[in-house]
Amino acid sequence: MLVKVVALPSAFPCILNGLRVALNLAFMAVVSAELIGARAGLGHLIVDSQAMLETDKMLVGILRLGILGGVLDRGADLVVRRGLGRFTHTAA
Repeated sequence: MLVKVVALPSAFPCILNGLRVALNLAFMAVVSAELIGARAGLGHLIVDSQAMLETDKMLVGILRLGILGGVLDRGADLVVRRGLGRFTHTAA
């Protein structure tokens, strides 16, 4: 009963923030792996464009990765805020 009432609700914010950080680290790992050895995808587009000196395509690929990372981060932030909504108190 103590775990359900006290420990789990107090650990919930740390769990959600840990999941958000883990999502960002996983995205960085996937991007790194794709840059090293992919035959298709954004990483391949960036590396191939760099080798062929096509700067415009390379920057478009980098911009797409940045936008995708931002969308993932905002989505994770939304999930954290929604999950922690009942634990935050507004000043009255």
